[in-house]
Amino acid sequence: MLCPFCLTNLDSDTNPCGSCQRQLPPEYVKWQSGWRKLTHHRPAIVSVIGFKGHGKTVYLAALYYVLQNFAPRAWDSFYRQGLTMKTLQMLYENVSLLKRGDLPEKTAQVFPEPNIDRLYKIPQFGDRTLLIYDPPGEAFDLVDDSLQRYAGFVKHSRSALFLISLTDMMDEFGSAEAVADEMYRLLECYNFGMTEIGAQHKFQHLIVVYTKADRLLSELGFPSEITKYLETSEVATLHDLPKYIERMQHNSRLLRKFTLETLNAQGFISNAAAHFVSTEFCAVSSLGSEPVGSKLSERIAPRRVMDPLLWVLKKS
Repeated sequence: MLCPFCLTNLDSDTNPCGSCQRQLPPEYVKWQSGWRKLTHHRPAIVSVIGFKGHGKTVYLAALYYVLQNFAPRAWDSFYRQGLTMKTLQMLYENVSLLKRGDLPEKTAQVFPEPNIDRLYKIPQFGDRTLLIYDPPGEAFDLVDDSLQRYAGFVKHSRSALFLISLTDMMDEFGSAEAVADEMYRLLECYNFGMTEIGAQHKFQHLIVVYTKADRLLSELGFPSEITKYLETSEVATLHDLPKYIERMQHNSRLLRKFTLETLNAQGFISNAAAHFVSTEFCAVSSLGSEPVGSKLSERIAPRRVMDPLLWVLKKS
């Protein structure tokens, strides 16, 4: 069993953890006991990676908003249960902020503790334990020893979510070529950190998430099929999950082509192929519209924020 706090592999299902002495959530221990023999008990670990300001924290807040408010309408008997008080506090604080039109605060520069949840009765996937780690963007913006201090948690993650705001990059750097260079730099920093902590080669699946896609619809020659997909909410299509995942796979191929032909990011894709088991692409709009400062300009209307999570479940 993996301790979610210090990331030590425990030889037994003892509580508290024999390494960090933290008390493990009883429900977590219950579901993770013996997961090596029962693979459906294996936790799905989500590592959210991206430069500062690319929308990681807002994305996670929107994901919980959808899990709480939309997914139960699409899936019969589905519900989410937080397994720690931190998870519950984060959930209700951030969801309340979004509902009243405010943005959640950015991730603090401390070693992240996970949000630990149990997702029940997901069509096709059943019941799953979910560990989500949200490190600060600065952890992946520097190639020095600080990267190791923040990056240790990803060693146990089967999937890595790379959140990239193409529009922010375009605003800052001004060309698709410069955007491709920055994407490559992020990936190179991540690979460097994984090598430094002794992570297993080609152990993870890479899921590239193009964030703030509401701004991409009229920029950078974004695929028209993706535009139409983003204009329809999850609730209208999530009920047929096998068909939904087929569409995700189709979209991933379209976005891979966009990444190659429009962004000219061949180096990024080749580097990813060399270091990851697989690479998938998706696009999300966490808010549905561009905020004004720390305020939402319109009522929150997330688009396709479930896609990265479903990729993680599929790759787990």
